[in-house]
Amino acid sequence: MKYGSLLCGFLFAATLFASCGKGDEKNAVVTLSAHTLNMTVGEEIQLTAEGVPGAVWSSDEMFVAQVSGGWVRAVHVGTTRVTATYDGSSDVCVVNVLPKYNIITFPILKFGATPEEIRALEPGTYSHRTTTTDPNLFSDTYERESSLQLRYYFVSDKMRDVGYYIVGTMTDINAAILERYESYGTAPSGAAVFYHPVEDYYLIYTINIVQSVAFHKTLWW
Repeated sequence: MKYGSLLCGFLFAATLFASCGKGDEKNAVVTLSAHTLNMTVGEEIQLTAEGVPGAVWSSDEMFVAQVSGGWVRAVHVGTTRVTATYDGSSDVCVVNVLPKYNIITFPILKFGATPEEIRALEPGTYSHRTTTTDPNLFSDTYERESSLQLRYYFVSDKMRDVGYYIVGTMTDINAAILERYESYGTAPSGAAVFYHPVEDYYLIYTINIVQSVAFHKTLWW
């Protein structure tokens, strides 16, 4: 009888301990080891979800950074949020993927904007307008630092695309493009075409006597 009482007491305590353990695990709060990461393309850093045994990991923009088991891999330049979730609790880390190459100058990529809107936003100095035989087709040129000239092309007063001559080695320019865009193919002219799936536009890199890049919302061929 005494042995039975002891056994019952032991089983009760074990059950109580197990249920308390499950309750603690169920009410666990996910806390990440870092809430901001600054990385460069190709770099990998491990995040840990402290206090939970098996968090589920996700990235808002897989184009920018991917995550598996807490290991964050920087894929393209940009910003995304990596989230760890466990039993209804979650925590977020903001991941900034920074460029290794700073060759590319970015114009105002507001496709469909009017000339006046571009002029209000463009930090460069307005230079001149070039017209064509078609009054609906023209371009506005702006000068930035180092005599860089950006040429914005308009159709019926709406910005269609923008481009400029780029200076640098072919290897460095290509590397700078690939850390920001994914390869899309080749234009009929032979120019290399790249695509930004997050911002949904194209970059065309042309190599002739001089090198140029152009930014397009849509492809015309």
